[in-house]
Amino acid sequence: VDIEGTVLIQCDSQYVVNGYNEWIAGWAAKNFTKKGGLAHAVAWRRIHELKTSLGTRVKVEWVKAHSNSG
Repeated sequence: VDIEGTVLIQCDSQYVVNGYNEWIAGWAAKNFTKKGGLAHAVAWRRIHELKTSLGTRVKVEWVKAHSNSG
């Protein structure tokens, strides 16, 4: 948590990072469905609820796996 109260989540999964940062709004607009199905739709729906309530206080960034950055 930084001085402004922002939480940084580092993840080595580009699917999770892109899902949170880029794709989640589109999935929400389509009621968490997509052609071929959306893996973990229930989890993404809950994450969207949390993201909506927390706004910009959470940042998610990609890190290389096993980079020992933390």
